[in-house]
Amino acid sequence: MLRNQLAFCVMAVLASAQAGLSETNYERMIRETKEALAAKSEGRVEIKPDTTLEATTDAASTGTDLAATPEPSTEEAAAWNALGADASSVEIKDFIAAYPDGPFTADAKERLIDALNAELDKRNAETAAEAAKTADALKALEDAKAAEIAAAVEAARAAEAAKAADALKALEDTKAAEIAKAVEMAKAAEAAKAAAALKAAEDTMAAEIAEAIEAARAADAAQVEADLAAAEANAADTTDETTEELQVEVAQSADVLLQSLDGSVSVNGTIVDFNDALITIETSYGVIGIENVEIECIGASCPPELLLTQ
Repeated sequence: MLRNQLAFCVMAVLASAQAGLSETNYERMIRETKEALAAKSEGRVEIKPDTTLEATTDAASTGTDLAATPEPSTEEAAAWNALGADASSVEIKDFIAAYPDGPFTADAKERLIDALNAELDKRNAETAAEAAKTADALKALEDAKAAEIAAAVEAARAAEAAKAADALKALEDTKAAEIAKAVEMAKAAEAAKAAAALKAAEDTMAAEIAEAIEAARAADAAQVEADLAAAEANAADTTDETTEELQVEVAQSADVLLQSLDGSVSVNGTIVDFNDALITIETSYGVIGIENVEIECIGASCPPELLLTQ
C-alpha cells in the first residue's frame, strides 16, 4: 500500500537522522521527505540516497480505493489529540511508529516535517548565537591583544625617547660646563683686574675715608645724646602735667582715677565693684578689671577701702 510504503520511507529517513547526520544531510532529509509526500499524488515514492523505492501504483489496476480512510480507534484518536501544537519531532515519530497505517498518519508526517524544520531553525539560531558569541569573544581577545601590543610599542617608544633625551641632556650638560668654565675664567680675569684697581684706590683713600667716618660718628653721637636728653625732659614734663590734669578732673566729677604706684597704669572711670583681689571699673572703653595690688584711688567717689595705698 502506498501509505505504508511512504511511512516506511519516512521511518527509514528518521532512523538515519537519529543515527547522526550533519546539518546539510539533515536539511536534505527534510527536502526528500517533502518530495516523497508530493509524489504521493502520482503513486510514486522515492527516497535517496540510502534506498530507492519506486512503486508505480495504479489505483484502478490494484483495486485499492485511496479515498477510503479507515476510522481511527479510540486509543489512536486520544493519542492524536494529545499531540499539542508544540509537539516535538520525537513525539510525532512515536505516534507514527505506534499507528503507521492510521487515518492521522499522513497529517502526522506533515507535522513531523514542520517539527523537523522548526527544530532545524532552532538549531541554526543556536549555532548562530554561539558563533556570534565566539566572534565577540575572539574580537575582545584581539582587541585586548592589540591594546597590549600598542602599549608595548608605546613603552618601547617612550624608553627610546627617554634614552635619547638622557643622551642629549648629558651632551648639553657637558657643553654647558665647558661654557661655564670659560665664562668663569673670563670673569676671574676681569675680577682680578678690577680688584687690583680697586685695591689701589682703596689704599690711596683709606686713611681719608676712615678719618671722615670717625668725625661723622663723633658728631652724630653727640647730637643723639643731646636729642635724647631733651626728649626725656620733655616726656617727664608732659607726664606730670597729664597726671595733674587727670587728678583735677577726677576731683570735680563722680569718676575716680586708679593709678599704680609706679605710674605704669592709669585708668579713669566709675568703680562698679571691688574686692581684695580685683577692682572692676567702667571706662570709656568699656568695663575692665584691674588687679588690686599697689593701686591708688584718687577722687571724691573712691571707696574708703581704696583710699590707702595697697
